[in-house]
Amino acid sequence: MSGVKRDYYEVLGLEKAASADDIKKAYRKLALQYHPDRNPGDAEAAERFKEVNEANDVLSDPDKRSRFDQYGFEGLQGSPGMGGFTASVSISDLIEDFLNVGFGGGRRQGPRGGRDIQVVIDLTLPEAAQGCTKQVAYQREAHCGKCGGNGLKQGAKPPVCRRCQGQGVERVRGIFGFAMEQTCAACRGAGAIVGEADRCAYCKGRGRVVDNRTVDVTIPAGVDTRDGVPVSEGGHAGEVGGEHGDLICVFRVAEHKVFHREGPNLFLRDSVPITFSEAALGTTIDLPTLIDGTVHQKIPAGFQGGTKIRLEGRGLPDLPHRSRKRGDLILTMVVETPKKLTDRQRELFSELAEIEKKQESHERKSFIEKVRDFFGRDKKS
Repeated sequence: MSGVKRDYYEVLGLEKAASADDIKKAYRKLALQYHPDRNPGDAEAAERFKEVNEANDVLSDPDKRSRFDQYGFEGLQGSPGMGGFTASVSISDLIEDFLNVGFGGGRRQGPRGGRDIQVVIDLTLPEAAQGCTKQVAYQREAHCGKCGGNGLKQGAKPPVCRRCQGQGVERVRGIFGFAMEQTCAACRGAGAIVGEADRCAYCKGRGRVVDNRTVDVTIPAGVDTRDGVPVSEGGHAGEVGGEHGDLICVFRVAEHKVFHREGPNLFLRDSVPITFSEAALGTTIDLPTLIDGTVHQKIPAGFQGGTKIRLEGRGLPDLPHRSRKRGDLILTMVVETPKKLTDRQRELFSELAEIEKKQESHERKSFIEKVRDFFGRDKKS
């Protein structure tokens, strides 16, 4: 990564007018994507992770954000933690944020959000290379439409829960002595003690029903196996008034018969053959690419077999680095030796062999001299 500091809004992929909720969602997505536990040994992911955390530290704090908006990085000089920011958030912290569980100090705001759902989307290599839209059908728990998710039948007035005083949440002592808010164990978040007679007949008092859902997922060009995109609020319903979790779409890209992928670069699995005459005289051949169709490639005269050719920009979009450049297509050319000769071909090759004997190349002469010298020394010893 460059040593030049990037604008914090750019780091999180946001506009300057982004809301606090926009900042939170962008941070959650990127922090999970670049977390060191999910990218062991990846120095660039570790740098991205620190960059994302630093941006969130500033933009999620109203005072720091105001100073940054007015004065840029200079406005943050002297702010606690800005001299040498170190990201120490853990996977469990991020999952905690996803679930909206807060420790003492008011981090939890409102009802608990719903759980995420993860689905796997299978892609062909061309689909992953060019991007596409896939329909995903799945089931999730949604708020009951009859009772609005509270589990009560219309007009029911169950007694208020004494344990939580109708709040639906209670404060308990968590690990390390921190106070924590959690769903009330007595009323399960309803804020009231709901009897059989008070329950919604449609959802049996659960407040949730099974929802068969189909969504269109836009897949960006350049994705790879284990990459993923979230569909905001596509997951399970939360508590009454709580937002849905996300639908996390993880990709699985199939192998291809012609191309092998390594990051944004593509390799032809098979070597490309040319004839002796094409190698000697030069030629133009047609080569397949995954995105651009067939391209014409000039082969210079005197081409040597076994040489690799790199077609710059004929690979895949470099999605992980958000680069506009594409990777390369790399292939190996071989000079094909004919296995069966016609009489005329044999005659021409014989004539060529005689000419080659008279005009032995410098490389061949040098090799023969080295061999003779080697065996001459061997005899003397």
